[in-house]
Amino acid sequence: MRKFYWNFSKTNELLEGNVSIYLDLIRGISAILVVMEHLSSRLFVGYGDIENQSLLAMLLYLLNILGGPAVIIFFVLSGLFISRSVLKAVYENKWSWKSYLINRFSRLLVVLIPALILTFILDSIAASFFGYESYTNAYSNLKDFIGNIFFLQNVFVGVYGSNAPLWSLNYEFWYYMLFPILLHLFFNK
Repeated sequence: MRKFYWNFSKTNELLEGNVSIYLDLIRGISAILVVMEHLSSRLFVGYGDIENQSLLAMLLYLLNILGGPAVIIFFVLSGLFISRSVLKAVYENKWSWKSYLINRFSRLLVVLIPALILTFILDSIAASFFGYESYTNAYSNLKDFIGNIFFLQNVFVGVYGSNAPLWSLNYEFWYYMLFPILLHLFFNK
């Protein structure tokens, strides 16, 4: 057990300083690419439907294609940073479920709750003013709203309203929960 953590601590030294900054930068760029892809799918027509296909339009649409791979990069780097912090806390005998859960919930809920409220407002406006029935779908009810707060979308409830990108928070949350459990099961012998 100690040897496993000792090896990790050596690896951890490699991730300090500039390397960590660059990885954070890559994660930030990945997040921007994902947001761009989600927005463009709602706001713009497909590239083939553009009459005057300029070089700038082509470059913007090429960037949007990177949204899918950027999700994977974002997940991998987030996993690296989270596992690093968990392993460091365990190695330094500072691990506690209480502080871990408070940190994870606060990090996710500070984004999720405003996103759910904004989804409700924008979907209501779209349904009222523009008559889009798709914005008043079966997943725009209180049960789905609350289920999404507890990261149960795609498990027991649907993704709330028209905010399809919420699917990813479910996975992120449950990965956050599983990693320390698996670490404890496999390395705490």
